[in-house]
Amino acid sequence: MKRWKAAITITLALLVSACAELPSGADGKLVNEWPGIADPAGWTPEAGNCHDEFQNFPSRTNYRPMDCSKLHRYEFVHVGQFTGADANLANSPDAGTPAYRKAWAECDAKTTEFLGGPWRDRKITIKVGFPTGEAWGGGAHWFLCWVAQLPQLNRAPIFASGSLKGKFADPNLEYGCYQLTTADDKVTDFTSTACTAPHNAEFVGGVDWNVEWSVVTAEAEKEASKQHSICVNAVQGFVGASVNTGTWTWTPGEADWKAGDHFLRCYLYTGKISLKRSMKGVGAKGWLK
Repeated sequence: MKRWKAAITITLALLVSACAELPSGADGKLVNEWPGIADPAGWTPEAGNCHDEFQNFPSRTNYRPMDCSKLHRYEFVHVGQFTGADANLANSPDAGTPAYRKAWAECDAKTTEFLGGPWRDRKITIKVGFPTGEAWGGGAHWFLCWVAQLPQLNRAPIFASGSLKGKFADPNLEYGCYQLTTADDKVTDFTSTACTAPHNAEFVGGVDWNVEWSVVTAEAEKEASKQHSICVNAVQGFVGASVNTGTWTWTPGEADWKAGDHFLRCYLYTGKISLKRSMKGVGAKGWLK
């Protein structure tokens, strides 16, 4: 009984205080003119920053952006958004799916724009990151375009300082010339060289080859592969003459190919003949001289 009386006393005290004089600007009405509660805002990464390592699924906890003047491996080029049916997927898209390739294609174009020229003609690689499953389920439908500089073909990205923005003409990014070591007609090693130093291979350009990965691997086993014939045409365009030449072809790895990078990097290859100049535009008269 005592507890019930205490409750009554508290209630009366509240009622009395509610009838007290109100401060200036208050009307005493508790249910009008309250601002609406904003929709919850999901976390989204920002372009223009850099990061030490690539992450497939950046999150608030593992996202550690840094100023690009510091040593880093990757730079954030662009943040895109999935829309329509792609945004209604149960999870972020798997590699090789139409939605994934659409994101990769946008990153491809944005990186070329960012670099100032076709990035696939340079020692550059790109990756695409997506929200975690939890974030995707909570409404985060972005994708993040990452770009990094390679020291050589097939090597891990290097640590560097400074942005890659507008650096297409930087000589350090050019593939240039190489000295290949071979055994049983297969390349066992390669070393990047200046084109004025002895070499037997030179990058001539890249060609889009839109086939499935199974075709890439099957053709690579053939002596007269499709890759070779494609690159012979690229060499002839580079030299400016119809020439008989060997080729060296570099193909992206399976993961990158399935993501959307269907770009053959083509090199002329002269075997035991050593060159000390570029063969670009030399024509038939200057070939191998």
